[in-house]
Amino acid sequence: MSIMYPGLLLAFVSTFARVKDHYGRVFVLGRNAEVTMDVKHGGWKPVLPVVEDAILHLAEADALRREGNLEEAVCLLRAIEVMGTGPSKDATRRLENIDRSRAVKDLLAQCDPIVYFRKQTGRTTVQSDTAGLKVSFLGEFRIMKAKSVDSPTLTQKIIYLGHDAESILIAYDLWPRSVSVEDYRRIWDKRRGITSTSTLSDLNAGICWPGRIEAGGPTTAQCAIYEMVEGKQGIEYYETGRLKGIFLAFSGKDRARDALRELRITK
Repeated sequence: MSIMYPGLLLAFVSTFARVKDHYGRVFVLGRNAEVTMDVKHGGWKPVLPVVEDAILHLAEADALRREGNLEEAVCLLRAIEVMGTGPSKDATRRLENIDRSRAVKDLLAQCDPIVYFRKQTGRTTVQSDTAGLKVSFLGEFRIMKAKSVDSPTLTQKIIYLGHDAESILIAYDLWPRSVSVEDYRRIWDKRRGITSTSTLSDLNAGICWPGRIEAGGPTTAQCAIYEMVEGKQGIEYYETGRLKGIFLAFSGKDRARDALRELRITK
């Protein structure tokens, strides 16, 4: 399958031309303005999707599907879909047309959270359907997803973003209603090795621009700003709903105010 590349005028000296994406990966633009990619022989590697290259990523997803790499294709299509650009509708149609019997719903859950980069603003965006949140950070980051837990009783996601000596940890859980809020906080205190008074149970709540948080959904959202050990700055935002929260921790650079300004609760 190939796709059209609109708005590009080229004088062809052969039947095709080569187009490079943000990472220098090569795509082929045919005489009929169709874009294709050879993921099998073209040195393909997974990259952080770029908004300005959405039309190229669409061709990449088509190529991945042809080679049987459905998981990568589905995650890439979902990233294009949430970017909100022209190709987003094409990505939605492709996801709808994929055979549901091939566990596409489960694959989409494994893709969460979706991460992409926008060159125009220079920001990396992390968006989660599971936790119902969207947050962006200034800079182009590398990403690493930790092994997630997804069961009928608990959903847990952890992702690391890195740039030079800087790192950002994003983590969120969705717990069963049988867990009390107090237990929920104590579990996270234990995970972080916190035994002092600076615990989730003790920190002040409602001090991180609650008006912005409420605009996207929950009116009971709570949050806390704290200073990490060893002099590094950090932030924790939690409880966007009952037993549902998002944790952000920064090292190497204080991004607390910027992150909270860009944080949106989507459900």
